Amino acid sequence: MLPVGDINVIVVTDVHSWVSGHSPIHEPSLDADYGSVLSFYEHVRDSIGGDGNLFFVMNGDFMDGTGLTTNPPDFLLPILEHMPWSAVNIGNHELYANSTVQSIRKPGGFSDWWGGRYLTSNVVLASSDDPIGSRYTVMHGGDGQTKVLTFGFLYDMADAVATVTVQRVEDAVKSKWFRSALKEEYDAILVLAHMDHQDPLVQVILKAIRSAIGHTVPVQFITGHTHIRAYDNATDACSTSFEAGRYLDTVGFVSMSGKNSSCKFKHAFIDGNVEALRSAANVDKLDTDNGQALTDLIKETQGRLGLLDIVGCSPQTFSYVYDLNATDSFWRLYLDEIVPNSTIFSLGNATHKKILFQDTGAFRYDLFNGTVTMNDVDILSPFDDTFYQLSSGIPGHVIQSAYERISEEMKFMMNVEQPIPSAAMSPPRRPAANDTYDLYAGKFGIENVVKILSDELGFDVRPMELGNDLSTNSLIIDYMKENWACPSLVDDNHDTPKPSIPHHMPHVDVSGVAKIISNGLSTPVWIGLGVLYFAVVAGFLLFRSRKRVGRERFASENSQAELEPVSDAVFA
Repeated sequence: MLPVGDINVIVVTDVHSWVSGHSPIHEPSLDADYGSVLSFYEHVRDSIGGDGNLFFVMNGDFMDGTGLTTNPPDFLLPILEHMPWSAVNIGNHELYANSTVQSIRKPGGFSDWWGGRYLTSNVVLASSDDPIGSRYTVMHGGDGQTKVLTFGFLYDMADAVATVTVQRVEDAVKSKWFRSALKEEYDAILVLAHMDHQDPLVQVILKAIRSAIGHTVPVQFITGHTHIRAYDNATDACSTSFEAGRYLDTVGFVSMSGKNSSCKFKHAFIDGNVEALRSAANVDKLDTDNGQALTDLIKETQGRLGLLDIVGCSPQTFSYVYDLNATDSFWRLYLDEIVPNSTIFSLGNATHKKILFQDTGAFRYDLFNGTVTMNDVDILSPFDDTFYQLSSGIPGHVIQSAYERISEEMKFMMNVEQPIPSAAMSPPRRPAANDTYDLYAGKFGIENVVKILSDELGFDVRPMELGNDLSTNSLIIDYMKENWACPSLVDDNHDTPKPSIPHHMPHVDVSGVAKIISNGLSTPVWIGLGVLYFAVVAGFLLFRSRKRVGRERFASENSQAELEPVSDAVFA
Protein backbone atom coordinates (compact mmCIF):
# COMPACT_ATOMS: atom_id res chain seq x y z
CA MET A 1 0.00 0.00 0.00
CA LEU A 2 1.11 3.55 -0.67
CA PRO A 3 2.18 5.62 2.36
CA VAL A 4 -0.73 8.05 2.08
CA GLY A 5 -0.60 11.18 4.24
CA ASP A 6 -2.38 14.51 4.57
CA ILE A 7 -0.81 15.77 1.32
CA ASN A 8 0.22 13.32 -1.42
CA VAL A 9 2.21 13.79 -4.62
CA ILE A 10 2.85 11.46 -7.57
CA VAL A 11 6.10 12.34 -9.36
CA VAL A 12 7.69 11.76 -12.75
CA THR A 13 10.93 13.45 -13.76
CA ASP A 14 13.58 13.32 -16.49
CA VAL A 15 11.47 11.09 -18.72
CA HIS A 16 13.22 12.48 -21.82
CA SER A 17 10.38 11.42 -24.16
CA TRP A 18 10.46 7.77 -22.97
CA VAL A 19 6.67 7.97 -22.78
CA SER A 20 6.36 4.53 -24.38
CA GLY A 21 8.44 3.02 -21.58
CA HIS A 22 11.27 0.59 -22.20
CA SER A 23 11.42 -2.11 -24.83
CA PRO A 24 9.23 -5.10 -23.87
CA ILE A 25 11.80 -7.28 -25.64
CA HIS A 26 14.97 -5.90 -24.08
CA GLU A 27 13.74 -4.65 -20.69
CA PRO A 28 10.42 -6.35 -19.89
CA SER A 29 10.71 -5.42 -16.21
CA LEU A 30 10.20 -1.76 -17.19
CA ASP A 31 7.09 -2.18 -19.32
CA ALA A 32 5.01 0.75 -18.04
CA ASP A 33 4.27 3.65 -20.39
CA TYR A 34 2.56 6.98 -19.80
CA GLY A 35 -0.79 5.25 -20.28
CA SER A 36 0.10 2.98 -17.36
CA VAL A 37 1.11 5.99 -15.23
CA LEU A 38 -2.13 7.79 -16.09
CA SER A 39 -4.10 4.69 -15.07
CA PHE A 40 -2.12 4.50 -11.82
CA TYR A 41 -2.90 8.14 -11.03
CA GLU A 42 -6.63 7.64 -11.67
CA HIS A 43 -6.75 4.59 -9.39
CA VAL A 44 -4.90 6.38 -6.58
CA ARG A 45 -7.12 9.44 -6.99
CA ASP A 46 -10.23 7.29 -6.69
CA SER A 47 -8.78 5.46 -3.70
CA ILE A 48 -7.97 8.64 -1.81
CA GLY A 49 -11.36 10.08 -2.69
CA GLY A 50 -12.58 13.40 -4.00
CA ASP A 51 -12.02 15.14 -0.69
CA GLY A 52 -8.44 13.89 -0.43
CA ASN A 53 -5.30 15.81 -1.31
CA LEU A 54 -3.54 14.17 -4.27
CA PHE A 55 -1.33 16.08 -6.69
CA PHE A 56 0.54 14.90 -9.80
CA VAL A 57 3.71 16.69 -10.96
CA MET A 58 6.34 16.49 -13.71
CA ASN A 59 9.76 17.90 -12.90
CA GLY A 60 11.18 18.74 -16.32
CA ASP A 61 13.29 17.30 -19.15
CA PHE A 62 10.66 15.88 -21.46
CA MET A 63 12.97 16.44 -24.46
CA ASP A 64 15.91 14.43 -25.90
CA GLY A 65 15.82 10.70 -25.41
CA THR A 66 13.82 8.79 -28.05
CA GLY A 67 12.58 9.18 -31.60
CA LEU A 68 9.50 11.00 -30.30
CA THR A 69 11.72 14.02 -29.66
CA THR A 70 11.61 16.31 -32.67
CA ASN A 71 12.36 19.99 -33.04
CA PRO A 72 9.81 21.42 -32.66
CA PRO A 73 8.24 18.68 -30.47
CA ASP A 74 5.02 18.52 -32.49
CA PHE A 75 4.48 14.79 -31.94
CA LEU A 76 5.44 14.64 -28.28
CA LEU A 77 3.44 17.56 -26.85
CA PRO A 78 -0.01 16.15 -27.73
CA ILE A 79 0.94 13.02 -25.77
CA LEU A 80 2.11 15.02 -22.74
CA GLU A 81 -1.06 17.08 -22.76
CA HIS A 82 -3.05 13.95 -21.89
CA MET A 83 -1.37 13.81 -18.48
CA PRO A 84 -3.44 15.51 -15.73
CA TRP A 85 -0.48 17.19 -14.06
CA SER A 86 -1.12 19.61 -11.22
CA ALA A 87 2.18 21.38 -11.92
CA VAL A 88 4.92 21.08 -14.55
CA ASN A 89 8.51 22.29 -14.19
CA ILE A 90 10.90 23.25 -16.97
CA GLY A 91 14.13 21.28 -17.53
CA ASN A 92 17.40 22.22 -19.19
CA HIS A 93 16.66 20.03 -22.22
CA GLU A 94 13.67 22.22 -23.06
CA LEU A 95 16.09 25.14 -23.51
CA TYR A 96 18.52 23.92 -26.16
CA ALA A 97 16.48 24.72 -29.28
CA ASN A 98 14.57 27.87 -30.17
CA SER A 99 11.89 25.77 -31.84
CA THR A 100 11.16 24.01 -28.55
CA VAL A 101 11.03 27.28 -26.62
CA GLN A 102 8.66 28.70 -29.23
CA SER A 103 6.39 25.64 -28.97
CA ILE A 104 6.22 26.15 -25.22
CA ARG A 105 5.79 29.93 -25.27
CA LYS A 106 3.60 30.67 -28.31
CA PRO A 107 -0.09 31.60 -27.80
CA GLY A 108 -2.03 28.39 -27.31
CA GLY A 109 1.26 26.50 -26.85
CA PHE A 110 2.46 24.08 -24.19
CA SER A 111 2.68 26.69 -21.44
CA ASP A 112 -0.83 28.00 -22.08
CA TRP A 113 -2.20 24.45 -22.08
CA TRP A 114 -1.49 24.16 -18.34
CA GLY A 115 -3.32 27.34 -17.42
CA GLY A 116 -0.69 28.80 -15.13
CA ARG A 117 0.65 25.44 -13.94
CA TYR A 118 3.75 25.43 -16.19
CA LEU A 119 6.40 26.76 -13.84
CA THR A 120 9.53 28.71 -14.72
CA SER A 121 10.44 30.49 -11.50
CA ASN A 122 13.86 31.57 -12.77
CA VAL A 123 13.59 31.10 -16.56
CA VAL A 124 12.58 34.22 -18.49
CA LEU A 125 12.51 35.54 -22.04
CA ALA A 126 15.73 37.43 -22.76
CA SER A 127 13.85 40.14 -24.62
CA SER A 128 11.48 41.07 -21.81
CA ASP A 129 12.43 39.30 -18.57
CA ASP A 130 8.91 37.85 -18.55
CA PRO A 131 8.79 34.23 -17.32
CA ILE A 132 8.19 31.62 -20.00
CA GLY A 133 5.50 30.13 -17.78
CA SER A 134 4.39 31.10 -14.28
CA ARG A 135 6.70 31.95 -11.40
CA TYR A 136 4.60 29.80 -9.05
CA THR A 137 1.15 28.30 -8.59
CA VAL A 138 -1.06 27.40 -5.65
CA MET A 139 -2.43 23.86 -5.72
CA HIS A 140 -5.73 23.34 -3.94
CA GLY A 141 -6.57 20.04 -2.31
CA GLY A 142 -9.73 18.06 -2.85
CA ASP A 143 -10.88 18.90 0.67
CA GLY A 144 -11.38 22.52 -0.40
CA GLN A 145 -9.12 23.81 2.34
CA THR A 146 -5.57 22.58 1.74
CA LYS A 147 -3.31 25.02 -0.12
CA VAL A 148 0.16 24.09 -1.38
CA LEU A 149 2.41 26.85 -2.74
CA THR A 150 4.45 25.40 -5.60
CA PHE A 151 7.59 26.77 -7.30
CA GLY A 152 9.47 25.49 -10.35
CA PHE A 153 13.23 26.20 -10.32
CA LEU A 154 16.02 25.21 -12.71
CA TYR A 155 19.67 25.03 -11.65
CA ASP A 156 21.95 27.91 -12.70
CA MET A 157 22.11 26.80 -16.34
CA ALA A 158 24.65 28.71 -18.43
CA ASP A 159 24.16 27.29 -21.94
CA ALA A 160 20.52 27.87 -22.83
CA VAL A 161 19.56 29.34 -26.20
CA ALA A 162 20.03 33.08 -26.52
CA THR A 163 16.29 33.81 -26.52
CA VAL A 164 15.96 32.85 -22.85
CA THR A 165 17.74 33.80 -19.66
CA VAL A 166 18.12 31.45 -16.72
CA GLN A 167 18.31 33.72 -13.71
CA ARG A 168 20.59 32.65 -10.91
CA VAL A 169 18.58 30.93 -8.20
CA GLU A 170 20.49 33.01 -5.65
CA ASP A 171 19.07 36.16 -7.29
CA ALA A 172 15.57 34.84 -7.97
CA VAL A 173 14.86 34.14 -4.28
CA LYS A 174 15.64 37.76 -3.49
CA SER A 175 13.05 38.99 -5.97
CA LYS A 176 9.92 40.87 -4.98
CA TRP A 177 7.63 38.24 -6.54
CA PHE A 178 9.23 35.50 -4.43
CA ARG A 179 8.84 37.37 -1.17
CA SER A 180 5.29 38.33 -2.11
CA ALA A 181 4.30 34.72 -2.83
CA LEU A 182 5.36 33.73 0.70
CA LYS A 183 3.23 36.34 2.48
CA GLU A 184 0.09 34.20 2.48
CA GLU A 185 -0.44 31.16 4.66
CA TYR A 186 -0.12 27.68 3.19
CA ASP A 187 -0.42 24.14 4.49
CA ALA A 188 2.79 23.12 2.74
CA ILE A 189 5.29 24.29 0.14
CA LEU A 190 6.32 22.13 -2.81
CA VAL A 191 9.48 23.08 -4.69
CA LEU A 192 9.95 21.47 -8.09
CA ALA A 193 13.69 21.88 -8.53
CA HIS A 194 15.40 20.54 -11.64
CA MET A 195 18.71 19.93 -9.90
CA ASP A 196 20.39 17.24 -7.79
CA HIS A 197 18.71 16.40 -4.49
CA GLN A 198 21.80 17.66 -2.64
CA ASP A 199 22.58 20.62 -4.88
CA PRO A 200 23.64 23.61 -2.73
CA LEU A 201 20.88 25.57 -4.45
CA VAL A 202 18.34 23.45 -2.55
CA GLN A 203 19.70 25.04 0.62
CA VAL A 204 19.57 28.49 -0.96
CA ILE A 205 15.87 28.09 -1.73
CA LEU A 206 15.06 26.54 1.65
CA LYS A 207 16.88 29.26 3.56
CA ALA A 208 14.97 31.94 1.65
CA ILE A 209 11.66 30.19 2.39
CA ARG A 210 12.44 29.74 6.08
CA SER A 211 13.45 33.37 6.48
CA ALA A 212 9.96 34.34 5.30
CA ILE A 213 7.68 31.73 6.93
CA GLY A 214 9.60 30.13 9.77
CA HIS A 215 10.22 26.43 10.38
CA THR A 216 6.80 24.90 10.98
CA VAL A 217 5.45 24.69 7.42
CA PRO A 218 6.51 21.46 5.62
CA VAL A 219 8.71 22.01 2.56
CA GLN A 220 9.02 19.16 0.08
CA PHE A 221 11.63 19.42 -2.67
CA ILE A 222 11.02 17.36 -5.83
CA THR A 223 14.44 17.23 -7.47
CA GLY A 224 15.87 15.65 -10.62
CA HIS A 225 18.42 16.15 -13.40
CA THR A 226 20.97 13.62 -12.11
CA HIS A 227 18.90 10.57 -13.09
CA ILE A 228 19.01 8.74 -9.77
CA ARG A 229 16.69 7.64 -7.00
CA ALA A 230 17.43 9.66 -3.89
CA TYR A 231 15.82 10.89 -0.69
CA ASP A 232 17.29 13.06 2.02
CA ASN A 233 16.45 15.65 4.62
CA ALA A 234 16.82 19.06 3.01
CA THR A 235 18.47 20.33 6.23
CA ASP A 236 15.86 20.96 8.87
CA ALA A 237 13.36 18.59 10.47
CA CYS A 238 10.44 19.84 8.38
CA SER A 239 11.82 19.48 4.84
CA THR A 240 12.97 16.66 2.59
CA SER A 241 14.40 16.26 -0.92
CA PHE A 242 13.20 13.51 -3.26
CA GLU A 243 14.42 12.43 -6.71
CA ALA A 244 12.67 9.78 -8.80
CA GLY A 245 15.00 8.31 -11.43
CA ARG A 246 14.96 8.78 -15.19
CA TYR A 247 13.53 7.50 -18.48
CA LEU A 248 10.31 6.34 -16.75
CA ASP A 249 12.17 3.68 -14.77
CA THR A 250 10.56 5.12 -11.64
CA VAL A 251 7.25 6.62 -10.56
CA GLY A 252 7.69 8.52 -7.31
CA PHE A 253 5.26 9.04 -4.47
CA VAL A 254 5.73 11.37 -1.51
CA SER A 255 3.39 12.28 1.32
CA MET A 256 3.58 14.76 4.15
CA SER A 257 1.56 16.10 7.01
CA GLY A 258 0.21 19.64 6.93
CA LYS A 259 1.47 22.65 8.88
CA ASN A 260 1.25 22.80 12.67
CA SER A 261 1.87 19.05 12.80
CA SER A 262 4.85 16.89 13.60
CA CYS A 263 6.13 17.25 10.01
CA LYS A 264 5.95 13.62 8.96
CA PHE A 265 7.27 12.70 5.50
CA LYS A 266 7.05 9.38 3.69
CA HIS A 267 8.00 8.28 0.19
CA ALA A 268 7.94 5.40 -2.27
CA PHE A 269 9.97 4.51 -5.36
CA ILE A 270 7.82 2.40 -7.69
CA ASP A 271 9.37 0.60 -10.63
CA GLY A 272 8.19 1.63 -14.08
CA ASN A 273 6.47 -1.73 -14.29
CA VAL A 274 2.79 -2.46 -14.92
CA GLU A 275 2.54 -5.05 -12.17
CA ALA A 276 4.38 -2.82 -9.66
CA LEU A 277 2.00 0.05 -10.39
CA ARG A 278 -1.03 -2.22 -10.15
CA SER A 279 0.15 -3.58 -6.82
CA ALA A 280 0.95 -0.12 -5.43
CA ALA A 281 -2.50 1.10 -6.49
CA ASN A 282 -4.02 -2.01 -4.88
CA VAL A 283 -6.30 -2.81 -7.83
CA ASP A 284 -6.98 -6.00 -9.79
CA LYS A 285 -6.41 -4.43 -13.21
CA LEU A 286 -4.27 -1.39 -13.94
CA ASP A 287 -5.48 -0.10 -17.32
CA THR A 288 -8.25 2.48 -17.27
CA ASP A 289 -10.04 3.71 -20.39
CA ASN A 290 -8.06 6.93 -20.41
CA GLY A 291 -4.80 5.10 -19.79
CA GLN A 292 -5.40 2.62 -22.60
CA ALA A 293 -6.34 5.44 -24.98
CA LEU A 294 -3.05 7.18 -24.21
CA THR A 295 -1.09 3.96 -24.76
CA ASP A 296 -2.81 3.58 -28.13
CA LEU A 297 -1.94 7.18 -29.07
CA ILE A 298 1.73 6.63 -28.19
CA LYS A 299 1.95 3.48 -30.31
CA GLU A 300 0.11 5.13 -33.21
CA THR A 301 2.48 8.11 -33.10
CA GLN A 302 5.53 5.84 -33.07
CA GLY A 303 4.12 4.00 -36.05
CA ARG A 304 3.53 7.20 -38.02
CA LEU A 305 7.12 8.25 -37.40
CA GLY A 306 8.53 4.89 -38.47
CA LEU A 307 10.14 4.40 -35.07
CA LEU A 308 9.18 0.73 -34.89
CA ASP A 309 10.79 -0.10 -38.25
CA ILE A 310 13.57 -2.68 -37.97
CA VAL A 311 17.11 -1.58 -38.84
CA GLY A 312 18.93 -4.84 -38.12
CA CYS A 313 19.77 -7.36 -35.43
CA SER A 314 22.63 -6.71 -33.01
CA PRO A 315 24.83 -9.77 -32.36
CA GLN A 316 25.27 -8.79 -28.69
CA THR A 317 24.53 -6.10 -26.12
CA PHE A 318 26.79 -3.04 -26.26
CA SER A 319 27.16 -0.62 -23.35
CA TYR A 320 27.60 3.09 -23.88
CA VAL A 321 29.65 3.50 -20.68
CA TYR A 322 32.12 0.62 -20.91
CA ASP A 323 35.83 1.15 -21.41
CA LEU A 324 36.85 1.85 -25.01
CA ASN A 325 38.81 -1.39 -25.18
CA ALA A 326 35.98 -3.63 -23.95
CA THR A 327 34.54 -5.93 -26.62
CA ASP A 328 31.01 -4.96 -25.57
CA SER A 329 31.67 -1.22 -25.53
CA PHE A 330 29.55 0.60 -28.11
CA TRP A 331 32.15 3.33 -28.23
CA ARG A 332 34.78 0.78 -29.25
CA LEU A 333 32.46 -0.47 -32.01
CA TYR A 334 31.71 3.08 -33.13
CA LEU A 335 35.31 4.28 -33.16
CA ASP A 336 36.98 1.16 -34.56
CA GLU A 337 34.38 -0.14 -37.00
CA ILE A 338 31.49 2.20 -37.73
CA VAL A 339 33.35 5.47 -38.30
CA PRO A 340 36.36 4.11 -40.26
CA ASN A 341 34.01 2.35 -42.69
CA SER A 342 31.60 5.27 -42.99
CA THR A 343 30.94 7.84 -45.68
CA ILE A 344 32.89 10.44 -43.71
CA PHE A 345 36.19 8.71 -44.29
CA SER A 346 35.54 8.34 -48.01
CA LEU A 347 35.24 12.12 -48.46
CA GLY A 348 37.99 14.32 -49.85
CA ASN A 349 41.34 13.00 -50.97
CA ALA A 350 41.29 9.22 -50.69
CA THR A 351 45.02 9.13 -49.96
CA HIS A 352 44.70 11.33 -46.86
CA LYS A 353 44.48 9.78 -43.43
CA LYS A 354 41.45 10.93 -41.47
CA ILE A 355 40.51 11.42 -37.82
CA LEU A 356 37.20 12.23 -36.12
CA PHE A 357 36.72 13.97 -32.76
CA GLN A 358 33.42 13.35 -30.96
CA ASP A 359 32.10 14.19 -27.50
CA THR A 360 31.29 11.02 -25.57
CA GLY A 361 28.01 12.49 -24.34
CA ALA A 362 26.65 11.60 -27.79
CA PHE A 363 25.39 8.21 -26.59
CA ARG A 364 22.92 7.92 -23.71
CA TYR A 365 21.80 4.30 -23.45
CA ASP A 366 22.82 0.73 -24.18
CA LEU A 367 22.14 -1.11 -27.42
CA PHE A 368 20.67 -4.53 -26.71
CA ASN A 369 21.21 -7.89 -28.32
CA GLY A 370 18.65 -8.79 -30.98
CA THR A 371 16.24 -6.71 -33.02
CA VAL A 372 17.16 -3.02 -33.37
CA THR A 373 14.46 -0.53 -34.35
CA MET A 374 14.77 3.07 -35.47
CA ASN A 375 13.68 4.07 -31.98
CA ASP A 376 16.47 1.97 -30.45
CA VAL A 377 18.98 3.95 -32.51
CA ASP A 378 17.42 7.23 -31.37
CA ILE A 379 17.55 6.02 -27.76
CA LEU A 380 21.21 5.13 -28.10
CA SER A 381 22.02 8.39 -29.88
CA PRO A 382 19.27 10.96 -29.19
CA PHE A 383 21.19 14.04 -30.35
CA ASP A 384 22.07 12.75 -33.84
CA ASP A 385 24.98 15.15 -34.31
CA THR A 386 25.98 16.29 -37.78
CA PHE A 387 29.67 16.49 -38.70
CA TYR A 388 32.14 19.19 -39.70
CA GLN A 389 35.41 19.11 -41.58
CA LEU A 390 37.84 21.25 -39.61
CA SER A 391 40.98 21.26 -41.71
CA SER A 392 43.28 19.05 -43.79
CA GLY A 393 46.95 18.20 -43.58
CA ILE A 394 47.17 18.64 -39.82
CA PRO A 395 50.25 17.07 -38.16
CA GLY A 396 49.49 14.22 -35.79
CA HIS A 397 51.27 15.85 -32.86
CA VAL A 398 49.03 18.92 -33.19
CA ILE A 399 45.91 16.75 -33.23
CA GLN A 400 47.10 14.83 -30.17
CA SER A 401 47.84 18.04 -28.26
CA ALA A 402 44.43 19.50 -29.17
CA TYR A 403 42.69 16.26 -28.21
CA GLU A 404 44.34 16.18 -24.78
CA ARG A 405 43.34 19.79 -24.12
CA ILE A 406 39.75 19.16 -25.19
CA SER A 407 39.52 16.05 -23.02
CA GLU A 408 40.96 17.83 -20.01
CA GLU A 409 38.56 20.75 -20.32
CA MET A 410 35.56 18.45 -20.63
CA LYS A 411 36.76 16.35 -17.69
CA PHE A 412 37.04 19.50 -15.58
CA MET A 413 33.54 20.60 -16.59
CA MET A 414 32.04 17.23 -15.69
CA ASN A 415 33.99 17.00 -12.42
CA VAL A 416 33.48 13.24 -12.25
CA GLU A 417 35.51 10.14 -12.98
CA GLN A 418 34.16 7.85 -15.69
CA PRO A 419 35.43 4.77 -17.53
CA ILE A 420 35.48 6.48 -20.91
CA PRO A 421 37.24 9.74 -21.84
CA SER A 422 35.17 12.89 -22.21
CA ALA A 423 36.14 13.10 -25.87
CA ALA A 424 36.77 10.27 -28.32
CA MET A 425 39.04 10.02 -31.35
CA SER A 426 38.71 7.65 -34.27
CA PRO A 427 41.03 6.14 -35.52
CA PRO A 428 43.73 5.65 -34.30
CA ARG A 429 43.71 6.07 -30.54
CA ARG A 430 46.90 8.14 -30.90
CA PRO A 431 47.91 9.64 -34.26
CA ALA A 432 51.47 9.28 -35.52
CA ALA A 433 53.27 12.49 -34.58
CA ASN A 434 54.76 13.24 -38.00
CA ASP A 435 51.89 12.02 -40.18
CA THR A 436 49.27 14.46 -41.45
CA TYR A 437 45.51 14.00 -41.26
CA ASP A 438 42.21 15.48 -42.35
CA LEU A 439 40.30 16.28 -39.17
CA TYR A 440 36.52 16.06 -38.63
CA ALA A 441 34.36 16.65 -35.55
CA GLY A 442 30.80 16.16 -34.34
CA LYS A 443 28.58 19.21 -33.91
CA PHE A 444 28.38 19.17 -30.13
CA GLY A 445 31.23 21.19 -28.64
CA ILE A 446 32.46 22.25 -32.08
CA GLU A 447 33.10 25.82 -30.87
CA ASN A 448 35.55 24.66 -28.22
CA VAL A 449 37.26 22.24 -30.61
CA VAL A 450 37.72 25.02 -33.18
CA LYS A 451 39.07 27.40 -30.54
CA ILE A 452 41.66 24.94 -29.24
CA LEU A 453 42.68 23.73 -32.69
CA SER A 454 43.08 27.30 -33.94
CA ASP A 455 45.31 28.02 -30.96
CA GLU A 456 47.43 24.93 -31.68
CA LEU A 457 47.78 25.74 -35.39
CA GLY A 458 48.29 29.49 -35.04
CA PHE A 459 45.52 30.45 -37.46
CA ASP A 460 41.72 30.51 -37.47
CA VAL A 461 40.11 27.20 -38.35
CA ARG A 462 36.91 27.55 -40.37
CA PRO A 463 34.73 24.43 -39.97
CA MET A 464 32.56 23.29 -42.87
CA GLU A 465 29.40 21.30 -42.16
CA LEU A 466 29.11 18.13 -44.20
CA GLY A 467 25.30 18.27 -44.45
CA ASN A 468 22.26 17.12 -42.50
CA ASP A 469 22.10 13.72 -44.16
CA LEU A 470 25.48 12.76 -42.70
CA SER A 471 25.04 12.35 -38.96
CA THR A 472 25.85 10.06 -36.06
CA ASN A 473 22.64 8.11 -36.53
CA SER A 474 23.00 7.78 -40.29
CA LEU A 475 26.45 6.25 -39.78
CA ILE A 476 25.07 3.78 -37.25
CA ILE A 477 22.05 2.87 -39.38
CA ASP A 478 24.15 2.37 -42.51
CA TYR A 479 26.52 0.09 -40.61
CA MET A 480 23.69 -1.98 -39.16
CA LYS A 481 21.95 -2.40 -42.49
CA GLU A 482 25.21 -3.47 -44.08
CA ASN A 483 26.43 -5.82 -41.35
CA TRP A 484 23.55 -6.76 -39.05
CA ALA A 485 20.74 -7.99 -41.27
CA CYS A 486 18.11 -9.94 -39.36
CA PRO A 487 17.40 -13.50 -40.54
CA SER A 488 13.80 -12.59 -41.33
CA LEU A 489 14.97 -9.69 -43.50
CA VAL A 490 17.30 -11.81 -45.63
CA ASP A 491 15.97 -13.22 -48.87
CA ASP A 492 15.98 -17.01 -49.02
CA ASN A 493 17.84 -16.99 -52.34
CA HIS A 494 20.33 -14.23 -51.60
CA ASP A 495 22.63 -13.09 -48.83
CA THR A 496 21.63 -9.43 -49.07
CA PRO A 497 18.99 -7.83 -46.88
CA LYS A 498 15.61 -7.06 -48.35
CA PRO A 499 14.83 -3.33 -48.69
CA SER A 500 13.48 -1.86 -45.48
CA ILE A 501 11.28 1.17 -44.87
CA PRO A 502 13.43 4.34 -44.72
CA HIS A 503 13.75 6.18 -41.40
CA HIS A 504 10.52 8.02 -40.59
CA MET A 505 8.96 7.12 -43.97
CA PRO A 506 5.16 7.30 -43.75
CA HIS A 507 3.51 3.89 -43.92
CA VAL A 508 1.57 3.38 -47.15
CA ASP A 509 -1.03 0.69 -47.80
CA VAL A 510 0.12 -1.06 -50.96
CA SER A 511 -2.13 -4.11 -50.71
CA GLY A 512 -3.85 -3.38 -54.00
CA VAL A 513 -0.84 -2.37 -56.06
CA ALA A 514 0.11 -5.90 -57.18
CA LYS A 515 -3.35 -6.55 -58.66
CA ILE A 516 -3.37 -3.19 -60.49
CA ILE A 517 0.08 -3.77 -61.98
CA SER A 518 -0.78 -7.31 -63.06
CA ASN A 519 -3.76 -5.97 -65.04
CA GLY A 520 -1.66 -3.28 -66.70
CA LEU A 521 -1.45 0.46 -66.19
CA SER A 522 -2.16 3.25 -68.62
CA THR A 523 0.48 5.93 -69.23
CA PRO A 524 -1.39 8.63 -67.26
CA VAL A 525 -1.64 6.29 -64.27
CA TRP A 526 2.09 5.50 -64.44
CA ILE A 527 2.83 9.25 -64.52
CA GLY A 528 0.53 9.80 -61.56
CA LEU A 529 2.23 7.08 -59.55
CA GLY A 530 5.60 8.57 -60.41
CA VAL A 531 4.55 12.01 -59.19
CA LEU A 532 3.13 10.46 -56.02
CA TYR A 533 6.34 8.53 -55.41
CA PHE A 534 8.58 11.60 -55.71
CA ALA A 535 6.21 13.63 -53.53
CA VAL A 536 6.37 11.00 -50.78
CA VAL A 537 10.17 10.75 -51.00
CA ALA A 538 10.55 14.54 -50.96
CA GLY A 539 8.28 14.76 -47.94
CA PHE A 540 10.26 12.05 -46.18
CA LEU A 541 13.59 13.76 -46.82
CA LEU A 542 12.23 17.07 -45.57
CA PHE A 543 10.85 15.44 -42.43
CA ARG A 544 14.06 13.55 -41.76
CA SER A 545 16.08 16.74 -41.90
CA ARG A 546 14.80 17.80 -38.46
CA LYS A 547 17.60 17.51 -35.98
CA ARG A 548 17.53 16.84 -32.33
CA VAL A 549 19.95 18.95 -30.39
CA GLY A 550 21.32 18.77 -26.90
CA ARG A 551 24.06 20.73 -25.30
CA GLU A 552 24.65 19.68 -21.73
CA ARG A 553 25.65 16.04 -21.55
CA PHE A 554 27.59 16.01 -18.33
CA ALA A 555 28.27 12.70 -16.67
CA SER A 556 25.80 13.51 -13.89
CA GLU A 557 23.09 13.18 -16.50
CA ASN A 558 24.82 10.63 -18.69
CA SER A 559 25.66 8.09 -16.02
CA GLN A 560 23.65 4.94 -15.45
CA ALA A 561 21.42 5.46 -12.43
CA GLU A 562 22.19 3.41 -9.37
CA LEU A 563 18.68 2.39 -8.38
CA GLU A 564 17.62 0.84 -5.12
CA PRO A 565 16.89 -2.87 -5.64
CA VAL A 566 13.13 -3.27 -5.64
CA SER A 567 10.55 -5.89 -6.45
CA ASP A 568 7.37 -3.82 -6.48
CA ALA A 569 8.07 -0.60 -4.61
CA VAL A 570 10.35 0.82 -1.95
CA PHE A 571 8.44 2.47 0.85
CA ALA A 572 9.95 4.59 3.59
